Amino acid sequence: MTKEEATEKWHLDRRVPIGIIVGLAIQTIVFVYSATSWSSKMESRMLAVEKQVSANFITNRRQYEVINEERLKSHGTAQALARVEGTLNSMERQLTTIVGHIMKDSK
Repeated sequence: MTKEEATEKWHLDRRVPIGIIVGLAIQTIVFVYSATSWSSKMESRMLAVEKQVSANFITNRRQYEVINEERLKSHGTAQALARVEGTLNSMERQLTTIVGHIMKDSK
C-alpha cells in the first residue's frame, strides 16, 4: 500500500452491491432490537426475583416472630410445670407423713 492510498479517506465504492449494504443495515437493526429486548426481559425477571426475595424476607421474619413467641410460651409452660411438680412433691411428702401417722395410730 502506498502513502497516497494510506492517506485517502474511506469511501463507499459503487461496486459494493446494495444487497450487502441493506443486509448490514438489517443485521444491525436486528442486533440492536435483540439486545434491547433481552435487556428488557432481564430487567423484568430481576424485578420478579426481587419481589420474591422481599416476600420471602417478610415471611421469614413472621415465622421467626411466631417461633420466638412459641419459645417464650414453652418457657412459661416449663416454669408452670416445675411449680406443679414442686407442689405435687410437697403434697406427696405430706401425704406420706399423714399415712405414716395413721399407720402408727392404728397399731
